[in-house]
Amino acid sequence: MITHYTLMQSAMPRDYLKLFIVACAGKMEYFITVEDLLGFDKAYSISELNEIFDLTSEEFKTIVIKINPYKRMALFYQYYITCQVDPDYTDYTGCTTLTEFLDIYLSEANPTYLTENSVNASVIYSVGNLSISYLLDFDTFNTDVKNIPEFQNVTDVNYLAEAYGKLEGWKELYTEADKARVAEVFATDIATWNYTFD
Repeated sequence: MITHYTLMQSAMPRDYLKLFIVACAGKMEYFITVEDLLGFDKAYSISELNEIFDLTSEEFKTIVIKINPYKRMALFYQYYITCQVDPDYTDYTGCTTLTEFLDIYLSEANPTYLTENSVNASVIYSVGNLSISYLLDFDTFNTDVKNIPEFQNVTDVNYLAEAYGKLEGWKELYTEADKARVAEVFATDIATWNYTFD
């Protein structure tokens, strides 16, 4: 019997994934997030992971959670405006609107703009013949997670409840200029997965 080492990535704040990470660790013998394995310096692409682990082998499985970029930015905004400020990171706690947050978060002067903040998930989640084992969508997570064998018989899979709660009324945060900015930065994700503002 082949042992599967399972790696997980997501384009949303890690704090909202804690329940799912704990559940995966409890149900999968060899499970780890990419961040815990390689660090939080940047978003690692599937091709970079393949160079280390040979994802074409039967030994590795990958789990990815994708999210509509408009919701992604609203979720990061809600997260960072209440985050304790670490001196090594940008302070967003003074942002009172999504516009102010995007002005800092999506600024090319932001140290993490190119390595994390502006990264289109669809670009790093698929390269050539490499593909994700389990591609879960934020909006349909409770259904999608059942495609993972270890979760097929789990009745309560509402691991992202806090994130869903944070996004209540998220559309009201946006101005037309904000929508245009997110559409420009995340054009690849929007086109690849047919995301809209709705």
